[in-house]
Amino acid sequence: MRDNNDSLAIEMASLSKNQNEGEKDGILKTSLNPNVTQSSCSSLWVLLTSYAIYTWQYAPKICWTLSILAILFPSYLIVVDVFFNPTDNFGFISNDYTNINLQSNFDLKMKDIDHWCLKGNNDSCRCEDPTYPAPRNEFRSWSNAHAGNVQLITDMIEQGISSPEIAFLGGSVVEKMDGRWFGDVTLAGLDTVADIFSKHFSGNEGGMTAAALGVAADQNQSVLWRILNGEMPDEFNPKIWWLELGLNDLGRAQCSEEVVVIGVLRIVEEIRKLKPDAKIVINSLFPMEELRGGLSPPTQVDLERSFGNRPKGGWKDRPSANKSSSRPGGRPSVAENGGPNKPRIKNYRPRTFNEIRSNHPNSGKRPRDNNGFHRNLRQGDDRGGFRDSDRGGFRNRDDFVKLYSDRKSQHEFSPITHKKNKLPLWTSITAINRELRKFCDKNENVSFFDVTNIFTERDGWNYNLKTNMISRRGLPTNAGFEAWENAVAIRARQLL
Repeated sequence: MRDNNDSLAIEMASLSKNQNEGEKDGILKTSLNPNVTQSSCSSLWVLLTSYAIYTWQYAPKICWTLSILAILFPSYLIVVDVFFNPTDNFGFISNDYTNINLQSNFDLKMKDIDHWCLKGNNDSCRCEDPTYPAPRNEFRSWSNAHAGNVQLITDMIEQGISSPEIAFLGGSVVEKMDGRWFGDVTLAGLDTVADIFSKHFSGNEGGMTAAALGVAADQNQSVLWRILNGEMPDEFNPKIWWLELGLNDLGRAQCSEEVVVIGVLRIVEEIRKLKPDAKIVINSLFPMEELRGGLSPPTQVDLERSFGNRPKGGWKDRPSANKSSSRPGGRPSVAENGGPNKPRIKNYRPRTFNEIRSNHPNSGKRPRDNNGFHRNLRQGDDRGGFRDSDRGGFRNRDDFVKLYSDRKSQHEFSPITHKKNKLPLWTSITAINRELRKFCDKNENVSFFDVTNIFTERDGWNYNLKTNMISRRGLPTNAGFEAWENAVAIRARQLL
C-alpha cells in the first residue's frame, strides 16, 4: 500500500514539473507545435458533432425541419435559375455588313436579324427600323434644335464657309460639344464646352473650321431624317463628315448590336450617295457603363450627369424644362406661334468664324429658359452644374469603373435577391466597334477613329473607365472633350 502511495506521489511531482515548464514557454511551444491547431479543429468538430447528435436525439422535429429547408432552398434556387431566369447573350452579330453599295440592301438584311433588342429578344425594347428616317417633332425643343442646325449651316454659307474641314454629325455628344443641350444654350457649364469647341474648330490662327450638327438623345433614324431635311444641303460640302452615332440606340432604346451597326451604315450609305467626294470618319462608340434612360427627352439632370459631378444623396431626376406637353393619344401640342411645334430659333448659338469669340450671347446675363423667364441655375466651375471640392467634387474623380469585355452571356437577375443584373454594355460596344472597323477597312474614303485609349485604361483583358474624362453614360467631361477634339484635329489634318 505504501509503495502505491510513493509511486503516485512521484507521478504527481513529475506532472507538476512538466506543467511548470510548460507555463514558462507555453506560448512558444504552442506556436511551434503544428499539432495544436489540428487538435483544436478536431476538438471543435467533436464538439459540434456531439451537439448535433444530442439535438437529433432530443429534438428530432427541429432537425427534420432544418434538413428539409437545407434541401428545398438550393432546389428552389436551381429551379428559378434554370426555368425562370433567362440567359441573355451579348456581343452577337449574325450577318456580315462590311460590304454595302449605293443601292440599299439593308431592306433585305433587316429580315435576317437574329434579334432586335439588346437582351436577345424582340419584345424587351422599343427599337424601330433604323433604315427608315423618322423625326422627333412631337417635342418642340427637338424641332428647335434641328432648326438651329439648319440655321448654323445657312450662317456658314453666308460667311463663305460652304466647305468647312469637318461636319460633326450625331446625337448627345455632338450637340453638347457645341454648347447646346436639346436646343437650350442657357444651362450651366455649356459656355465652357462651347469655348473648347471654338478653340479647335472656329478657324482661329489658321485652325480648322467645323460645324456640330447634333441633337441630344437622337437615334440613328432621327439623324437620318435630319440630313435628308436640311442638314446636308447641296451647297454645303464639308471635306470630312465625322460621325458619332449609336450610343442612344444602344443606351436609350436598348437596340441590339446588329441594329446599331445597320443604323450607322445606313447613314454612311446616304452620305456616300449624296456627297461622293467627301471623306467619312466613323467615330467609335464612346465607352459607357450605364444605360442613358428611356426614350423621353433629355433633362437638365442628364446634362449635369455628363459633367461627372455627383451630388450628395445621389441623382434626383426632375422633369425636363424642354419637354413639351402633348394631347391624349400622342398628338403633338400646338405651339404658341401657331402650327404644330413650329420651331423657334431663340436659343440658337451663333458662330463667327475666323474670329475669336470671347463673349457668349448669354454672358453677363442671368440665363433664361425657352419661354424667356429667368432661371435659377447653380453655377459651377468649368465642369458646370455642381461646386467641386478638392479633387473633383462629391466623389473621387480619379477613380475608375471596371468595364468587362468578356461577358458574352449572363442571367437576367440574381436568383437570391431577384435584382436585375446590370447589362454588360462594354461587351456590346466592343462588338459594334469591331464590326464598324471591319467595314472601314474594306471601303475607301471611310475611316475608323477609335477613342477607347482616350477614355479608358487597359487592365489585363478588361478596361477601366476614366471617370474624370467621361461619365458612366458615355458623355465626355470638359477634360474629355479637350482630349478628344485635340485628337480629332490631329487625325483630320492627316486625312486632308
